[in-house]
Formats: sequence, structure tokens, C-alpha cells
Amino acid sequence: MARAMHRPARICVTLAVLAIAAAAFAQESEFPEPYTDGEFALAADFMSYDASIPLDAAIVGETEFDTQTRYKVAFRGSRDEIIPGFLSIPKEGDAPFPCVLLMHGLGDRKQGWWDSAFTSGPEMTGKLIALGYAVFALDAKYHGERSALNRYEEPWAMFGRNEFSRLRALMTESTVDYRRGLDWLETRDDIDADRIGAIGYSMGGMMLYYLAALDSRVDVAVACVAPPMGSPSSSPARVAPHVGDTPFAMLMGAEDQFYTEAQAQHVLGLIPGPDKMLKFYESGYSLPVEYVDDATAWIDTHLK
Repeated sequence: MARAMHRPARICVTLAVLAIAAAAFAQESEFPEPYTDGEFALAADFMSYDASIPLDAAIVGETEFDTQTRYKVAFRGSRDEIIPGFLSIPKEGDAPFPCVLLMHGLGDRKQGWWDSAFTSGPEMTGKLIALGYAVFALDAKYHGERSALNRYEEPWAMFGRNEFSRLRALMTESTVDYRRGLDWLETRDDIDADRIGAIGYSMGGMMLYYLAALDSRVDVAVACVAPPMGSPSSSPARVAPHVGDTPFAMLMGAEDQFYTEAQAQHVLGLIPGPDKMLKFYESGYSLPVEYVDDATAWIDTHLK
């Protein structure tokens, strides 16, 4: 029996596949045009949902850590799928707590925010908990506990088969799932739903542009290494003008092969609000651990 691919190898393969996709995207357009209002309305329609459909949410597990209690939740998301997630509540401090959504990248999973060295996940979660924030993370479509939807294959395999309709479903439906997750957070007495932040890494950062543009409940956003900035179909440049006045930080790697510094500067210029930031690190796709301090400081400045 073949052995399962270890995480470092999986990350290398994911990066290789993304590099091929990014190269193809870069050939199409250096600086993609933003959506017009009409085009954005059409894109937003793909990420709309019926809020009257019951969430049927349930806590199905509980894990104790030194500084946090992590609850496993299941609720009804897009296309009637049951969405698994984690909600961690600080053990110190008084409820209700402000909450930060953590949105993982392609090939990762919600658990990565507690155990992945590649994204400094444990440091990010630990720092937010120490600052007095609850943390909420979901498995994106085809990822983690939802991998059965992708025949238990790694999500990057869809690139090789040119399954772009499924890749679109990954982005749009996962964004809806986070909006449904926000609905659930609003029902909880221990969450201050008027103070919600979000941090997205890679694919999660791409989703965050849409989430911030579509849902006013996101009060502050941090998008990390969000590619591919040269793609006319999926560049953050397409939606950046529609995020409004949401305080928005972009944390990027100067040596990341999925975009250029000029492309990142272009996206920053398209964000209309005055409260925005772009920072580069001397790194590639995997940011150094100090990005955790920058991301959490941005969140803390705008939520407290």
C-alpha cells in the first residue's frame, strides 16, 4: 500500500502546481481590470444565500488547551452541505469576545491553524487567544474533513484536470460557508458579533477580498500572500475596489513567485478606504513568523 504524502512533500507539490497556474495567469494580464459594478453584482450573486434556511448547528466535540477551549461545530452551509469548523474561546477574560476568522490556503485545513509550521498556525492562534480574541476556522470545500467531496485527493489535483468549474465552486461556496458561519456566531452569547476580524492565507486571502466586499460584518481584514494577481478571472484586483472602507492589510513575500511587487502595489491602490497597509517580507510564499505580530496588531488596532 502506498504511504500517505507527508505534509512538506504535499506543500512542495502544491507550490509546483500553483506555479504552473500562476505562470499561465501572468501571461494573460499584468494588471487585470476591476469588476464594474454590474460585473461585481453578477459575481456577488454566485455568493448569495438564503439566510432563512436553518443552520441546524451543533457542538460535536470539545478539546481543552492551556489557554483556550476549542469547540468543534457542524452547521448547514452552501448546497445543503454540513460544514465542520472550530471555535476556540479564551479561558481568560470576560465574554462576549471579539472573534477572528482564520481562512486557510489551498491544500491546508482548519486544523492547520493549530499545528502547521508552514503558516505559523499555532503562533497565530495562540497570539489571538492571548489578546482576548475567539478564533473561528472552517474547512474549505474539498479540504480537511470535506475531502470526500474531492474523492480524497489533494485539491491542487483539480488544476491538472482543468476542473475550473469545481475550482470556482471551491471559492464561491466556501465564501458562502463563512457567511453562514457568521450567522451562527451571531447566535452565541460568548461572541461579540459587532467586532469581527478575518485573516486569510493564500487562497484564504483571495476569499477574504470577496468576503469583505460582500459582508459588512467583517470589520477588519488581513490578506496574506493572496495569489494570483495577474489572473483576469481571479486576481484580487478584480474585487479590491469593492471592499469599501474595511481596514485592509496585505502581507506579502517579496520573493513569492505568484505575483510581483508592482502587482501588489496595484491592488493596494484599488482598495478605496483610507486605512490600508502593504508590507513585504524577505521571503517567498511561506511568510516568516513575524507576520503573526503584524497581522494581530492590525486586527487589535481596529477591533479594540
